[in-house]
Amino acid sequence: GVYAAAVGAICARLNEIYFAFLTLAFQMFLYSVILSWVDLTGGDQGLMGGIPRPLFLGIDLSQALDRYVFCAGLFCLCILFLRIIDKSAFGQSLRMIRDNQERAEFLGVRTYRIKVICFTIAGMIASVGGIILALFTSGAYPEWAFWAQSGEAIFMIMLGGSTVFVGPILGAVLLRLINDVVQMYTSHNELVTGIVILLVVLGLRRGILDFVIDKIKDRREAKFLADLEAKKEDQ
Repeated sequence: GVYAAAVGAICARLNEIYFAFLTLAFQMFLYSVILSWVDLTGGDQGLMGGIPRPLFLGIDLSQALDRYVFCAGLFCLCILFLRIIDKSAFGQSLRMIRDNQERAEFLGVRTYRIKVICFTIAGMIASVGGIILALFTSGAYPEWAFWAQSGEAIFMIMLGGSTVFVGPILGAVLLRLINDVVQMYTSHNELVTGIVILLVVLGLRRGILDFVIDKIKDRREAKFLADLEAKKEDQ
């Protein structure tokens, strides 16, 4: 959280491609630190089997079922927390900034502060995901901090949709399923996954849920206009 806040305070001053490149630079800096600080991180070997699974609030994390229930509960709490934020005034401010930052600033929204807070929250949620992954593997590896890992998260958003709350969740599920299915038939899973994502993005020009929601809205609007025309004709 502290690292995310520090990085966010710097990166939030930039927009679009410059923001993306600067966050990538900080990520590669962290990756270099992980590789170099061998005494703490294990270097390029990571912490192989070095993370214990102790009792936590009476839950035996060394047991597979207990560990799964704990991680699933933690995941649900994070989703609930994000949903509360999404429905709050803060979430509305984030949508305003996403749609038109200049207009949001004109309306008095403190865009810089909100973006820093959002960046910090995102970093904290990502750290929870790292904790869950470390518990399952009983280890931590430098590859998790490589830029490709962040790219995978972007692919999930592109696949599921960015304007619907559950879009990234759907994207994560689909991406995992695609990887698992492809690995059953070929070792070139990254190539096939990339082709699938390209087909979805270029074909739908948005995420899957974004496409579905837009189609539903279009049908409702068309039905409303048709009903309105029918009422006018009856009169």
